[in-house]
Order: sequence, then C-alpha cells, then structure tokens
Amino acid sequence: MTQNKLLLTSIFGPYGISDEYAEGAGMQMELLNNQITREQGIHSPRQSYWSFGLYLLAINISVPAAVLDFPLWDDFTKELKQGYTHIGISFIVPNVYKVKRMTEYIRTHYPGMKIILGGYGTIIPNLDEIVSYDELCKGEGVMWLRDYFGEPTDVPVKHPVLNGPAYESIYGFSSKPKGSVLLTGLGCNNGCVFCITTHQFKKKYIPLLETGKDIFQACQNAKMELGSSGFTIMDENFLKIPLRARQLLKEMQTQKRPYVFDIFSSAEVIQEVGVDFLVRLGVRMIWVGVESKINSHAKTKGIDLKKLFNKLQSNGIVVIASAILFQDHHDPETIQDEIDWVISLGSNLVQFMNYTPFPTTALYDGLKKEGRLKKCGLQISEWRR
Repeated sequence: MTQNKLLLTSIFGPYGISDEYAEGAGMQMELLNNQITREQGIHSPRQSYWSFGLYLLAINISVPAAVLDFPLWDDFTKELKQGYTHIGISFIVPNVYKVKRMTEYIRTHYPGMKIILGGYGTIIPNLDEIVSYDELCKGEGVMWLRDYFGEPTDVPVKHPVLNGPAYESIYGFSSKPKGSVLLTGLGCNNGCVFCITTHQFKKKYIPLLETGKDIFQACQNAKMELGSSGFTIMDENFLKIPLRARQLLKEMQTQKRPYVFDIFSSAEVIQEVGVDFLVRLGVRMIWVGVESKINSHAKTKGIDLKKLFNKLQSNGIVVIASAILFQDHHDPETIQDEIDWVISLGSNLVQFMNYTPFPTTALYDGLKKEGRLKKCGLQISEWRR
C-alpha cells in the first residue's frame, strides 16, 4: 500500500502582473503597498508575508508533508516529481485561474494525485465548473486534514516558528526582517455582515493558542530560533479574550521577558481592556476597523474614535484605521464625506476597502435575496477582480 505524502503549496508566480492566469487587476502579493501605502510611491515600504497556514498544517499531521511557498511555475512542476499522493493548494478568490492551470497540469501528468483546495478561494459558487479537484478543505484546516487522513483530532495544535515578513525594503534598500508571526486563532464572533472571516467560521472564534502561557511559549521558541522580540499576531480580534491577553502579560512579567506585538482589534474591546493595559502588554501597533461614519457597527457605537486614537498614539501606539467604501449610502458627495471623516480621526495609516459581497457572508445572502447580484457566467472574469 502506498504511503500518503502531501504537498502543500500556494499559487505560482510571478505576481503583480495581469495575464491569462494572473490576477485581473495585477494584484500584488503584498500588504502595505497593496492596500495601505500604495499612494506614497517610492516612500512606500515593500514587504510580503509567507503563507502561514501551510506551515501550521504541515507540522500538525503525521502524514509526511512539504511546503512549497510562492513557487514559480518551473518550481511547481519540478516539485511534483517527488512522488506525492496528495496536494493541497491554498488560494484566494482573484487567483482562481492560476489554480485552474495548476490542477489541469496535475490531472494531465499525475492523474492519481488527489487535489485538495483550501483558503478563501473555496467560497466561489460552482467552483467545480472552473477547477478540477477532489476535496474542499472548509473551516479549521488542522482538524480537517487530521480527520481526512484518519488521524486523532484531539491532539493539541503545535505552533510553527514563522519569520515575517518574508522580505522588506524601502527606497530600494533591503533589510533582513527579524520579526515573527503568531497564529493565535481563527474566525471572529462579532459577525459583521460583510466579513468573510467571521462567516467562514460560522461566527465563531477558534483558538489555536488557548492560553497566554501557550502564546508566551510560542514567543520563546521564535526568540530562540530566530532572535525575534517583535510579533505580528494574525488574529481578527486578539483582545476578544481578555483573560488570555492578561495571562500573556503575567507570563512576560513573571519570566522578565518582554515582547512587543502588532495586533488587530475592535474599538469596543480596546475600550474594555484599556490603553494602559495595551502599553504594559507591549502593543506597538493596532489595526482597528472603523468601517463607516453613517453605517456604524456594534463594535464602534458610542465610542469617540478620534479620542481613542489620540490616547493610543499619545502612549506610543501606532494606529491603522480600516474603512469601507461603496456602501449603499454612498454617492459622490457622501463617499467623500466618509473619506474625510476617516482621515479626520487622525490615525497614522488608513486602509480603504470595497464593500464586497463575498459568497457565504450575510451581505451576499441579503443582496441575493433582494435580487441585486449580477449573474456572471464563467466567461466573465468576475472572480479575478
């Protein structure tokens, strides 16, 4: 009987271009320059991050697994020769036609290899009409893979040591990043109607590192292996479990080992835990969804955001505000008012995103019920935009 062997891969490069396989808008595989600092031109920092989920999956299953991250096409086809029985491809919606090319190649040259698709790209309706695959990984990937391969699902999740960003440069000069990334949990129970993350996990939060002690140990591991003292916490709303954050602070105080963190949080949780606590925890940057002045959400109701941001900044914490454009109430006048309002809050950086009705979200379901969604055939590259 052939032993299972798994290849986990992201989609192939090059990136940031438009061709028959690439992203419709030439989407960059970056964060800052793609959606936050692009208009700063040459002054914009350039950096990209690894596909962290793949590394988490690889070390948490017994099946021999390899990770191929950001491969070029030749890297991808060469690696397939290593005798894999299964391949897992992680992708987002705009890259679906890259996945199509990858799966077509596999079906032609390795017809016995099982294809598993994962990531947010799996939300595309009738995906099987575009891409050939055997399984879709839905929800939390570690438990899904363990169940798929018949392994115990009650084994604690191990956290990989992850450096990040993968590269970093500004003004053409590169530096070697020394930071690390923590994957503390998935999903969010705030349930914002537009949020794909909250709906992918059925409006629930799934902790991967359940206690502050677990998080501290992951920091220690990265410190020993990479020399990291600063961490980006990839978690939609890290402070939503205040007890865990307090446990982390206690561990750092007890062990006399301080670390610093970049986190995502909602305004009501920041208000609950207090700015003083964030300072003691070592938060150096916080990303806050303000969304809209008019179409407000429960997480911002009754909160003076400008005052909150000012207090954070006066205590040395960098603030990124995230807002959403092209909502129902926006017209040429109101959308400019909304932009001016977000800027007036005084955050250090601002992200503007589109109000996009991704499938599985409450926003998508509501618009579909109202008959306000266009019917797009496969000949329309709607999913690449």
